[in-house]
Order: sequence, then C-alpha cells, then structure tokens
Amino acid sequence: MSTDWVNFKELRAALNFSDVLTHYGVTLRKQGQQHVGPCPLPNHPPEKRDKQGFSANFEKGVFQCFICKGKGNALDFAVLMESGIPSRGGDVRKTAIKLQEVFKIGSAQNAQTERAVARDDRQRVTRHPHMNPPLEKEVIHNAPLDFELRDLDQRHPYLLQRGFAPSTINHFGLGFCRKGYLKDRAAIPLHDLTGKLIGYAGRLTTEHAVSADKPKYLFPGERSRNGVTLSFRKSEFLYNAHRLTPRLSRLLIVEGFTSVWWLHQLGIREVVAVMGSSIAAEQVMLIANHMADNGIVSVLFDGDEAGRNGAVSAVTDLASVVPVRLCHLGDGQQPTDLSADDLHEVIGW
Repeated sequence: MSTDWVNFKELRAALNFSDVLTHYGVTLRKQGQQHVGPCPLPNHPPEKRDKQGFSANFEKGVFQCFICKGKGNALDFAVLMESGIPSRGGDVRKTAIKLQEVFKIGSAQNAQTERAVARDDRQRVTRHPHMNPPLEKEVIHNAPLDFELRDLDQRHPYLLQRGFAPSTINHFGLGFCRKGYLKDRAAIPLHDLTGKLIGYAGRLTTEHAVSADKPKYLFPGERSRNGVTLSFRKSEFLYNAHRLTPRLSRLLIVEGFTSVWWLHQLGIREVVAVMGSSIAAEQVMLIANHMADNGIVSVLFDGDEAGRNGAVSAVTDLASVVPVRLCHLGDGQQPTDLSADDLHEVIGW
C-alpha cells in the first residue's frame, strides 16, 4: 500500500510498540511492567551505548531514555530511528507513511485497521449498537450533499456592510437564505477535501436575535438516506481546506468563517478555520497532512479570553506534528478588524 494520506489518529492506535521495536531490530528485557535495555536511538552518545538507560512501556506505548533524554510514543520512536525530528512535520509524515506500508495499516490486508483513508473518501463510518433490539445503525460523517440551496441573496446588507466585496461573496458562495432550515441566516457552503458540498452552516445576521434557542451558528443536522444516518462532525472538518494546494510552506489557522473571508479578500489565501476557539485532534492531523517539510503553521485566534486560551492550547497540540508559531491580536480584536498591512505585520508574512 502506498498513499500520501496519513490518518495519524488511526496509525497511533494501530501501532504495536513491540512490533515497532522488532522492525528496528531492538530487543529489550522485561523488568516489571517495563522493558529495558541499552538505548538504540541514533543520537544517543556513542560512549554510553552499553548503559541500561532505555525503558519502554508496551501497554502505554511510550518510551524514555534517561541518558539521552529521548522520549515519546511509538511513532516518535520510529521518527528518531529514521534520524528524523518528532517536532518536524515532514519527518513525522515520511515515517508515518513508511509504517503504514510496513504494517499494512489502513489497508484491507489488516482487518483491524481496514478503515479507508484514501483522498477520494474522507467519510468515516461508525456503528452504534442499540440495546433493544440488538440492531446496528450506520452513521456516515460529512457525506456529500445531494442538493444545493437556490436563490440565495448575495447582496444582503449583512455581507456587504461588513466590508466584503461581491467577488469575495461569490467566491465563497455566500448568501442570505429566506426559507427552510437556514431561514433568516447567511448560508455558508461547506466542502470536503475533494471539493464536494457536504452541507451548509447558517449565521444569524443580527446579534440581538441570538439566544439559547437561536444560536449564532447552525451546522448541518442529521438526516437519513437509504436507511443510513448522515451527520456533520465539525472535529473532522477544516473550513476552506479544499482550496489549499498540497505541501504548503505556510498555513494560517483562524477561528471563524468571517476571518477566512477577510483574509482571502486581503490576499492571504493559505488560511483555514477550525470553527471555534479550540482545535480537535482530527483537525491537527488534517493540518499536518497539508504541510510540506519544515512548513510552518501560524495560529491567529481572536483577542478575547477564549481565543487566547484556545490559541495556546492549539499551539501545544500542533507542535507535536508541525512547526508552529503563535500570533497575537490586541485585546478584543478579531482578524476582521485589521488592515492588510496590520495583518501582515501580525502574522509575519
């Protein structure tokens, strides 16, 4: 099997640390709950090769060397054995692809890990058992939509008065919806990584209308088709990711839709939104798959408390797979408050 796509979450879950050690010719002796021996890592000091400083816990899937200070999980170990750096996204991707091929992870040849991860099928299928009767319900996340909204008003004041040009509104397919599920909201098309329409988000156009019963944003609800439940899972989606080119040298991560529109209008095109002030593990891996070797991810969340806290957390999560930097906005600021010059200064592009 050979593929450029890596499902890091699946890979980490499927890797058996004992098998990884065997693949690299490493033999350890059992000592209690640990397995110990000389450190096999390439960057270990040669004069201390015979020291028993390496310890691995197979059950937890982690290792540590008390001499060279190397530590991490099974994937981190493999990256180091390939003379890579676990904090460098390109090194992690190369090693992950190699491990997928070696252990047949993500292929039909391994029944335990045969969930598809090919580029042309991003949909994940999960099954939820019913207690009575013991039937199974099939659920597909982020499946392609079988219809499009018509007659959206692209000249609604909500969009124009916020400074968005008609060309920007048209580019993102935005428009005010006057009926149906998104009635009285700005409709925002959502596309998967292949560019297929998977649903619409809806944004209320007046702040005073927001309430517990009427949230500011609506996301696609569940629907049924041919006995299968279709649902939208935000954690497995990045807004605007389908417009990105492969192997990016830089990428900007923001919170919301409007920030993406504004940045695009100002000429900053390598940008995606996580649709909130937190980033999910699945989104971290989607981001990593877009980056070139040594590509840098910049995080530009809003300047409120939720945004600042979320940005720090996002940087921490992203740093495990890609080089990342934190960008700062003023107190209460959003990307849409800044001019092109100000934004370029903030993000350093």
